[in-house]
Amino acid sequence: MYADPMLINPGNSSITDPSHLADTDDYKITEGSPVIDSGLDLNSNFNLNTGNKDYFGNTIQQGMNFDYGIYQHIDKQIISFDTGWNIMSSNLLPANQDIKSFFQSLIDNNSLVKVQDENGNSLEYLSFLGVWNNSIGDMLLTDGYKVKVSADDMIEICGPTVKFPYEIPLKTGWNIISFPQTTVFNGKDVVQQLIDKDVLVKVQDEDGNSIEYLSFLGEWNNSIVDFLPGKGYKVKVSADDTLWIYNSYPKSGAIKSELITTNHFQPAFEGNG
Repeated sequence: MYADPMLINPGNSSITDPSHLADTDDYKITEGSPVIDSGLDLNSNFNLNTGNKDYFGNTIQQGMNFDYGIYQHIDKQIISFDTGWNIMSSNLLPANQDIKSFFQSLIDNNSLVKVQDENGNSLEYLSFLGVWNNSIGDMLLTDGYKVKVSADDMIEICGPTVKFPYEIPLKTGWNIISFPQTTVFNGKDVVQQLIDKDVLVKVQDEDGNSIEYLSFLGEWNNSIVDFLPGKGYKVKVSADDTLWIYNSYPKSGAIKSELITTNHFQPAFEGNG
């Protein structure tokens, strides 16, 4: 089966200096190319180490989908923040995973107040030292992060996407998970695997909406409705387990319950649960 790889400018450059080979766009691919995420993992399948960069110097990172050819397509994600507290996550892994580097544009815009992970570690400005202190370390694609901003803002991330199914480990109690998808899916469909194993206690989004079992109704109520790319979610489980993020989920007819009134709250997000 043949398909147009949708190259930018195939075979039309003229180069006399070999040192500029990597600068040519001839064999880079465009958005929507059928070769994106269609390649083989040569290391896993044939024990061939192809290195960690493509021909053009783009980083090829563990856990990503591979492309055919000499160019590894780099995806882009824009994550928006509303004034106050947000819970965010990314579906792309940037080349520099240091959490301060990840949020540097918000620091430069003077809009970032604080970032906090599920363990209470933070990125925040220490006025008595005059520096931003990062006790989180590196960003993890499995994790969501609480982010407080003083004004509406956004960040743009470039990097490779993850391969599905994607494994998110959960510890007993509260976790803040990522949703490393590019597509909206019904939240209950995503966590149904935990319900089936009788370990899910509650899921909560940044607005206080939840997925939880209502004993007086004898059913699970989903006032979150959909899990959204770029958002993170608080998940409480009764035992250590794993949440698998899949490429797709069954269609759900679930709609926001009109029978249950959700008491929204203003999250403080200073603790671990």
